[in-house]
Amino acid sequence: MNVVSLLVTAITSLGCGVAPAFAATFEVTACASHPLAAAGAFEQLNTSPATLETSTACRGTPIGEFDGIVAADRPGNLGTPSGRVAASTITAVRGTSIRAIRARRYLGKRDNEWHVWVRTGQGTILELCEVNASFSCTVGAEPTSQSSWTTYSGLATDSVSFGVSCRAAVGDCVSASSFRSAWAIVYSTVTTVEDPAPPTSVTLSGPLADGSHNWLSGDVAARLAAEDASGIRRIDLVSDGVTVGSVEGACDFGLMRPCPGRFEEDLLVDARRLGDGEHRLTARAVDAAGSATGSTATVVRVDTTPPEAPLELRALPGAGGSYRVSWRNPEQGGAAPIAAAHYQLCFVRSDDCVSGGVVPGAAITELPDLQPPPGRSPWDLLVWLQDGAGQADRSRAARITLLPPVSSPPTDPGPGGPRPSTPRPSDTRRSTPGLRITSAVRTRHAIVVRGTLKRRVVGRLVISLRRRPGSRAWVSRSVEARRGQFTVKFTNRRALRSHRAYVTVRFLATRSVTSQKVTRLVRRNIRG
Repeated sequence: MNVVSLLVTAITSLGCGVAPAFAATFEVTACASHPLAAAGAFEQLNTSPATLETSTACRGTPIGEFDGIVAADRPGNLGTPSGRVAASTITAVRGTSIRAIRARRYLGKRDNEWHVWVRTGQGTILELCEVNASFSCTVGAEPTSQSSWTTYSGLATDSVSFGVSCRAAVGDCVSASSFRSAWAIVYSTVTTVEDPAPPTSVTLSGPLADGSHNWLSGDVAARLAAEDASGIRRIDLVSDGVTVGSVEGACDFGLMRPCPGRFEEDLLVDARRLGDGEHRLTARAVDAAGSATGSTATVVRVDTTPPEAPLELRALPGAGGSYRVSWRNPEQGGAAPIAAAHYQLCFVRSDDCVSGGVVPGAAITELPDLQPPPGRSPWDLLVWLQDGAGQADRSRAARITLLPPVSSPPTDPGPGGPRPSTPRPSDTRRSTPGLRITSAVRTRHAIVVRGTLKRRVVGRLVISLRRRPGSRAWVSRSVEARRGQFTVKFTNRRALRSHRAYVTVRFLATRSVTSQKVTRLVRRNIRG
């Protein structure tokens, strides 16, 4: 019966009367149905080990009369001095009390010089075995009989003992040579323990409790702690009245303090379970009797969702080929405010991107001086936002094409005025880079691309791998072309190992060199 029992109605015993109902109680089972708990629930006292015996022989189903928690005399001893005691006692921990015991017991003696009893820690006798007209007495029975059960109810004590003692007025208490003269045996007990006070010192600490100063996201640690006389069975983490996590104490309801008296444990909480916005968090501790106490509430702020895409993204050409980029931020509601903007410049209608960055700024709404790489236009600009909790998602980017500035037509100087000069052919002629892919081979662990261009050409190359020409790139690299040669090595990803691959090399145009693109099939290197 290892369960917490919050007794709201009376406990009905099996044919042995009715125990009263008490709030905030739990039950402790000893011996027969909880063999390992007997020593923990009961303590034994023996002031004359030579003549008295205390032992524990709990069994799941007791059969013999001494299959239990035993306090008795030793057969054939030379005599037990008066006042010596053998007893088995169950004791409540400090701060709790015993309110009832349902016991399966067997008390007996063959001589009135022996005293056999069940009594409380305050000395109140609950049951006696006294010899009257006959030569012996018994109370209860051996374990196979239902008459061995009884209930001691209406208690409010710190302990209950089952024991024997010698009370001879003169001399010693003599034991028979081949059988016991006095015995108090407990086969099993179910003790109702009252814990009137709820848990104390309930605290919530750790990074989660510090979230009032920072925005929380992802997995966050919380430290839950509490104390109680009967022990802490569980501590819940409660957000706005809803339990979002729990830590369990190691409880054994075969012990008078079933659960840890002081319990402290870390709990890792996924902030997504709380939801975005502000929340009131408390730790709620539950003791072995089912009483609960909450900690002081703390307010935390949670943000687990990246901002939506910027609204009304615009890019106005400026001086020197720069652009002034602006937008309107989406509403954040209860989430963290906008704290930074990410951007990337990519080939038009492509995911081949060559540059980008992050610009911090509270509620940022513009990039006042964006300078694209020289030598190629138009570009596509991607902008996405990051909030104060560090949440950002490139898939929520807004995209716009940066068109080059429109040149104003020349004005007519009028008759006799100066005429615009006609550029010489050398002013407008641009050379080709002479781009070639000399090899593109696949080994077990990499794809290596080598190539050449004209020795005096300086510029930027973008090397991309695709499943077929014109398809979306798996991966791209940007390198500077110098001294007429280039080599790029790609780690051989799993996707590249099992598919045909093409490599595309682009030379980005400069003022003096035109752009050029070449494509080649990647071949397998047999030696690799």
